[in-house]
Amino acid sequence: MIGDWVTEEGGIISVFTCGGAICGKVAGVTDFGPDGLNHAGVGGVSTCDQVIIKDMKPNEDGLLNGTITDPTNGKVYTANMRVDDEGALRLRGYVGVPWLGQTRVWKPVKVAIGTNCHFTKK
Repeated sequence: MIGDWVTEEGGIISVFTCGGAICGKVAGVTDFGPDGLNHAGVGGVSTCDQVIIKDMKPNEDGLLNGTITDPTNGKVYTANMRVDDEGALRLRGYVGVPWLGQTRVWKPVKVAIGTNCHFTKK
């Protein structure tokens, strides 16, 4: 689970350990302005390096539970995640109960991360 994952939108999320939990940050983005910087976040602040997955810890059924923040609007959702049998990371964000949420499927990717979240595939 630790490593870089490409999102359905084409961005890169780096998943890493943080204390006794798993976290994830925006490591690569695809939406750059004319100045070469990403301004897609809340209030035009870059999403680059923003920690969006926090406090993921395992529960009794093998899922990791924590929170995810939508970097484009700042909304925080309860979330769970796991790696499926095909090696994809399945992350489900929700409000209230999991079955009301939405699952995102991220694929593992090997990338070189440059400055300001520019990246190239290895």
